[in-house]
Amino acid sequence: MTLPLFFGASGHELYGVYHPAVAEGHAGRGVVFCNPLPHEAIATQWAFRLLGDSLARERIHSLRFDYRATGDSAGDSDEMLLSGHPADIDYAINELKVLSGVTSVHLVGIRLGALFALEVARARSDVVSVIAWEPVMDGCAYHAELMESATPWRTGYCDVGGLVIAEANFEQIKLLSLPAAIQGVQCRVDLIASPHNPEFEQLGAWLASSALPCRSEIVEDALPWKADSEVGVAPIPAQATRVIKTWLTTSI
Repeated sequence: MTLPLFFGASGHELYGVYHPAVAEGHAGRGVVFCNPLPHEAIATQWAFRLLGDSLARERIHSLRFDYRATGDSAGDSDEMLLSGHPADIDYAINELKVLSGVTSVHLVGIRLGALFALEVARARSDVVSVIAWEPVMDGCAYHAELMESATPWRTGYCDVGGLVIAEANFEQIKLLSLPAAIQGVQCRVDLIASPHNPEFEQLGAWLASSALPCRSEIVEDALPWKADSEVGVAPIPAQATRVIKTWLTTSI
């Protein structure tokens, strides 16, 4: 059973779906899923939905949600500002704690969502781990990738994958990177990567040279955000979701 809901600041409500633990005596854990950019989130939300259902059966509460001006949350797509995404994650964490009674949360973020999750984790003591799924390694390289498929929409905006994005967001993207995002994060960080990712070689080299206590897993799944964007059609990254579930249910 899931519970669709709106939460957050009045006039800027966020849309979410709560997956309550279905068994008696829940594990006292909660999970907030942090989306990537909207055009990638369309293809990944099915995996997050199945993960939420599966975690509920393991006595773990979870919350999926759309950032402001994305998906079903308040605001039009041309109003989306990446700078507000960490605050939206804060709202989601607080909402899950109220709904479920949990006192600590885990964040699961994919692509840019993983970097925003790390930013939030740096500032909060109730985030006990971040699972970074195919995190963006280098913002400049990611910006170049986005611009390959971007078309002008109107002054100050581009269309990326059928979704309008303000050019101001692209400037912020260029400033982001995984090494910078992870600095100062005190909680556990787990990382999932695929050799299909163009950044895989760079990511692997960084993991090998980094002294940071990152647990990592290499999976052979196809990249979930590169699949057919129609919800329910994109293939489920079974190996990656199995790893995530194992990490979240360990020691319960």
